[in-house]
Amino acid sequence: MLKRVLKALYLTTFLTVVFISLVVSSVIIWYRNNFGERLTMLIFTLKHAEGANMEIVKEVITSCIPSLIVWLLISWVAILMFIKKEVSKSAYLALTGFAVIALAIFAVIAEKSLKVYEYYESRYAETDLYEKYYVIPDASAITSSVPKNLIYVYMESMETAFASESEGGHQKDVNYIPNLTDLAAKNISFSNSDKLGGFYQVNGTGWTAAATFASMTGVPYLASTTDISSGLMALPAIGNILTEKGYYLEYICGSDADFSGRRTFFGKHGDYTIMDYQAAIDKGYIDEDYYVWWGYEDRKLYEIAESEITEAANHRDTPFDITILTVDTHYTDGYLCDLCDWKYDDRYANVISCADNQISDFLSWCMEQDWYDDTVIIIQGDHPYMRKSVLLNHLRDSDRTTYDCFINTGYDPGTLNLHNRVFTCMDMFPTTLAAIGFEIPENRLALGTNLFSDRPTLAEEIGLKKLDAELNKHSEWYMENAANEYK
Repeated sequence: MLKRVLKALYLTTFLTVVFISLVVSSVIIWYRNNFGERLTMLIFTLKHAEGANMEIVKEVITSCIPSLIVWLLISWVAILMFIKKEVSKSAYLALTGFAVIALAIFAVIAEKSLKVYEYYESRYAETDLYEKYYVIPDASAITSSVPKNLIYVYMESMETAFASESEGGHQKDVNYIPNLTDLAAKNISFSNSDKLGGFYQVNGTGWTAAATFASMTGVPYLASTTDISSGLMALPAIGNILTEKGYYLEYICGSDADFSGRRTFFGKHGDYTIMDYQAAIDKGYIDEDYYVWWGYEDRKLYEIAESEITEAANHRDTPFDITILTVDTHYTDGYLCDLCDWKYDDRYANVISCADNQISDFLSWCMEQDWYDDTVIIIQGDHPYMRKSVLLNHLRDSDRTTYDCFINTGYDPGTLNLHNRVFTCMDMFPTTLAAIGFEIPENRLALGTNLFSDRPTLAEEIGLKKLDAELNKHSEWYMENAANEYK
């Protein structure tokens, strides 16, 4: 009886080890091929599972089918071997050896694909980056005689790689974002090259909520949860400063603002009115049973934004800050609405092209309004596209930068250091305030630097790789000040 129990236990252990090695390796390879090599992004994806797109779930399952077939064959052979009353030592050795090899292959794949050792090694290291470089934003010291209105458009996954190589992007034969390229050329756009370019992604800025957090507070989002409402602490954000300066603030998105804690974040970092999916229903912009993509698509988003901006401009005696988040270009493969043409073979190329046209139409509308001359418009991608596509497969992550453009700032581009810059979305915090007319003491807030100034960014000062590595390390200062869950 004991032998049977031990045999069953051994067989179960063997099959479990092989199953984990084969199936999880398949998932890791799929993830690397589709989303990149950062373990932090995998952890985010796993924690983000409640919002997972079913297309991704299906693809993950499909990617595991070959491994499952191999596992079933191995299981069949192993079970046949163990049906015998007596199992030879050579059989035990063979199966044990196979399990060890499977585990070793799994470990190699995990390390090569996700750099697991590098990730955990950094977690045991302590950084003093914040103690050295963090500058406390003091609203009383941030002044302006005539502050301008602000319209801030976060364009989901908008990176410069979608432009043609001749313009500074990475597409050989076509520019999928000609309007955004033209806007960058005719206005102010900071670039990592001498052509169209943008800012680099660093740890804690690689998904929408984190990028929003980083560009508004000047620090990355590195808490153990993806819910940015955990970062409620004492770190001031743009919204806190503009609320103190008398601005009307509003955040417009085509999804549920509760997702990733955005409603709480904006509520604690300024007196924002939230115009999300439910609010759009409550105000009569969309029907109660209307639901596409993540809630409502960008076509309706811009219509709603136009109405909300008009209301803010006509019925308030204060400057306004309207922050808009687009969503049609989100993975997987984006959303094609009735405005979109099918001009290209790749679906996502058409989505990007349509987004480019829609932002151009929105800006044309803005230019016709009475308030336009007193309003700065900032267009920023939140992060590079989180999934690999045929448009990006030939690129390393280090080759990809996120789009930025500043319109109507009053700065003379000829006097600015626009090209061959090394910067991150954390630099958008002080740069945004400077763009709408505020003076920034010493031109640095939090970990961000005012790009309109002559001061080098932190990434330029200490190096992008070092900055990224330091952000990946543990910081007691950060946990005490930025991650409310640790208090």
